[in-house]
Amino acid sequence: LALSLNLEGFFGTAVPVRNTEPLTVTLKSTTGGATIGPVSGTLTYSVATRHFEGTINLGTGIQSGTYQLLVKLTSYLAKDFGTVSLTQGSVTSVPFDVNKSFLSCDANNDNIVNMLDIAQVYTDIKKKGRIDSFVDMTRDGAVDIFDHNFCVQNFLKLGDSLP
Repeated sequence: LALSLNLEGFFGTAVPVRNTEPLTVTLKSTTGGATIGPVSGTLTYSVATRHFEGTINLGTGIQSGTYQLLVKLTSYLAKDFGTVSLTQGSVTSVPFDVNKSFLSCDANNDNIVNMLDIAQVYTDIKKKGRIDSFVDMTRDGAVDIFDHNFCVQNFLKLGDSLP
């Protein structure tokens, strides 16, 4: 499964300090069949496209068919990508959609932005110097007021889930 994703907080104007993004994908058959996943993978920042891109290996034995696709990135709310058609033995590309930006600041990965996530931002703001933190939404190497503002903007928002 090939993905190219847009992440809230990072605007692609510079090479990010953290240029990889762990994620999980879950696929649920639309015909009542099995659920696949969650399957883990990693996306890498592409300077050429200014998106995070990668191919996720779903394993062997995937049945051809139509599936509901849910993607969850570390510290981002899960996003439902609608249906995708998979063909056994081939790579399916999910087209980039600027309107499917992942909402940031789910620091504890419980699929809701709440006080626990904001507390993690406050903890990391106190650290001095450049740090590698999943609450550094702008990917500039510092957790600061700009990262905090994404938490405030997304406060009490929920991520998507599979039906």
